[in-house]
Amino acid sequence: MTHSVAELAGFKAQILRRRWITSLAFLLITFPLYGLLFSRRQGAVFGIGPGGWVAIWMALAAGIALLCFRLWRCPACGGWLGQLSTIAVCPGCGVRLR
Repeated sequence: MTHSVAELAGFKAQILRRRWITSLAFLLITFPLYGLLFSRRQGAVFGIGPGGWVAIWMALAAGIALLCFRLWRCPACGGWLGQLSTIAVCPGCGVRLR
């Protein structure tokens, strides 16, 4: 299927936005790890003990995994793009993503 230049530019913009969202999500997951590290040394951080920080981290990890699975699809065909965030071409439809 052929796409217009405007559609191709839109696909590239969508992928760039999705890369930013997933990168921010992975940064977000580090916050509970710091809480866990400091709660082991000082008892509780923000009133949350080590077990609570582990639960928060697990919930965030599961949510981020679902988010990445939903977002990391080709904007043109909807196919899964795989595990690499550096992918340049959709393996399903061949649309250039960079």
